[in-house]
Amino acid sequence: MKKVKNFRYSIAWAIIILILSGIPGKYLKKIHFKSFPIPHFTDKVVHFSMYFIFTALLTFSFTAIYPKNKNKVLFFSFFIPFCYGVLMEILQKYLFIGRSAEFFDVVANTTGIIACLVLVLIYRQKISLME
Repeated sequence: MKKVKNFRYSIAWAIIILILSGIPGKYLKKIHFKSFPIPHFTDKVVHFSMYFIFTALLTFSFTAIYPKNKNKVLFFSFFIPFCYGVLMEILQKYLFIGRSAEFFDVVANTTGIIACLVLVLIYRQKISLME
């Protein structure tokens, strides 16, 4: 039970991602950055941010459970959000009404995951230098 409690924020965030992924696009408020000519740029920023946060929450949770096994923490902190992101795209293609799957959403998700883990590694490096 204690291990599950460590993941309560990660689970809550995963539920938020599930809900947002299931809402038909026409009901989501459209926000645009006019200075960026990249199509659907705002959507990709949202994907990046959601999976960056999800990865951070998972990293904290796994670190509490495996404080000595940094490789296991990094592996699960990458693997779980990556698979979850792919699953959300599959659900958008085949299950959610008014949604569609996009390869570049997976790219944005993965970029958010990797960015978070790179920052975690940089932080750990700075902490180990201070010890």
